[in-house]
Amino acid sequence: MPETKFEEQAKTLAEARRLLKTYHKCMVIRPTGFGKTWLLTELIKDYKKVLYLYPSAVVRDTVVDRYYDLPDPNEDEPLDPETVDTYRQISFIPNCTLMTYAKLVRLSKSDFEAMDFDLVICDEAHRLGGARTKAAMEFLFATLPVTCDFIGATATPTRMDNFDPCSHFYADHMCYAYTLHDAIGAGMIAKPHYCYATYDFRRDLENAAKESGQDLKDPSVSDIINAKVIELAKIYAMPKVIREVCDKYAKDTDYMKFIVFFANKLHMKQKIGEVEDWFREAYPDHAIKTLRISSSTDGESKNTDKLPMLTRRPKTIDLIACIDMLNLGYHVADQTGIMMYRGTQSNTIFTQQLGRALSAGADGSAIVFDIVDNLHRKAAYELYVKTPATRQHRVHAKNDDYVLDKTTGRILYNDPAGDQIPTQYHVDPDTGKIVDKNGNPSTFGLNDDGQVVNHSNAASPEKDINRVTADCLEATGHEATYREILAKAMAEPMSHRCKYALQLHFRSWCLNHNIPYPISDKELSEIYGLDIADFYDEFRRIIAEKKIDYPLQDAESLMRVGNDGSTDAPLAICCEATGVSVQTVLDMLFQ
Repeated sequence: MPETKFEEQAKTLAEARRLLKTYHKCMVIRPTGFGKTWLLTELIKDYKKVLYLYPSAVVRDTVVDRYYDLPDPNEDEPLDPETVDTYRQISFIPNCTLMTYAKLVRLSKSDFEAMDFDLVICDEAHRLGGARTKAAMEFLFATLPVTCDFIGATATPTRMDNFDPCSHFYADHMCYAYTLHDAIGAGMIAKPHYCYATYDFRRDLENAAKESGQDLKDPSVSDIINAKVIELAKIYAMPKVIREVCDKYAKDTDYMKFIVFFANKLHMKQKIGEVEDWFREAYPDHAIKTLRISSSTDGESKNTDKLPMLTRRPKTIDLIACIDMLNLGYHVADQTGIMMYRGTQSNTIFTQQLGRALSAGADGSAIVFDIVDNLHRKAAYELYVKTPATRQHRVHAKNDDYVLDKTTGRILYNDPAGDQIPTQYHVDPDTGKIVDKNGNPSTFGLNDDGQVVNHSNAASPEKDINRVTADCLEATGHEATYREILAKAMAEPMSHRCKYALQLHFRSWCLNHNIPYPISDKELSEIYGLDIADFYDEFRRIIAEKKIDYPLQDAESLMRVGNDGSTDAPLAICCEATGVSVQTVLDMLFQ
């Protein structure tokens, strides 16, 4: 991608270079599809020893491809095509070490001390907020010499845990704001055709609950209704909608390619056949080919290698079924669109999914089939609105993870393993302010008690670069309102009833042990950074990490609850209340 092709990308690259020269660090926050990968690979060519950190193989492969798309102007003799092909196959870039964040967290202290880089690139830099990744990055920033430059890039800087990588690691040295709306207005990114489905089940479910004597103000009742709406019953008439939308908006219906997002591997297994049938019925003369990509098996996780093989064939529709492995870093010019079959209230996940339908300079507009109505689950127009109260909450917050070493003046990080890790920050003895090792002011400060406080402005509008507005989407007019009769709407899958039984049991256990019951939307977000729809997928992990001492480690311990002389409710009572057997619940949990 020549620098002259898009003026804004060239301008952003120049700004990044200026910030790195001035402060040795900067963050590039740009909407998905802007061309961040091109920008980062151009920076690789400016340095002699580069560490490129990335989250997944898809991102790595995209980086390598982008690097070799254009010759390096600094090279006297360009590489021959055969050598370039070999380098692509082995994911090799001269003078650059490509490393996953997963590998970084496994490095030893001696590994860090042996590093010798003059540039560190953090792709998808919102990942730096994870506990283990944060600890590794603290050590990396502190260990590398002051001459080393650091750059991070992301489209979704706002994390649900309120950690702000831009302020924390890069001292808020970020390129000027440039939003998704700006990119669409400039013609850099094509406005997608957005087809959403709406479902009028909520009123029916609420009426049914009232008729059965339930109190809608009871959190347990509202939680179950929310779960029913989010997890969705069966969808009807989709083949007709797919045909009408694609015939009208697809650049070419002879060959089409869609990424289909599912909630989890079980959801994918249960619903992929249904999606295939929709497209098969919509286009009976086409061959429907499906590539599954997930981390559930080695075969499916390695299917990312097959993505380049999905090329144009007549009368063919390629479906790429995935959970979250393609949320980041996958762009192709011949992609027709995406299908959202994962209900979420997370603005980050919504933006990442939508981002797969956006690509800088792509021919034509992509189609988005939002069949779970994420658009109105929490209106996209309001996804990135931060209230003044939210902003105030994040300012000057005491940060217990960081402490001042009064002997050395160094700021230390208390990592999850209980170790104190040196950071890049220390107290300037002349000014009393906290600065990094280059002398740049940080967003940290000290309160009157000498405790580290955070002056992060994570909620600043300047960082909400992916604000989605009505102008960012072109509604197709296909509002798929397919309303089932009440009996069918209430016919929940067995797996849902199992989850409700477990939810009821967990609630009663928490109440009996004076533990706040953390399944309201607000508490889930505050305690775990989860949405209600995502809770069950993460439930066992929460227990395994002992965030709550609920006895779910194995079937035997769970079955002892309420049957060991304690006052806890037995699981069997909760199963009876939701119309499911104990064995079915155990099979779901421990299969």
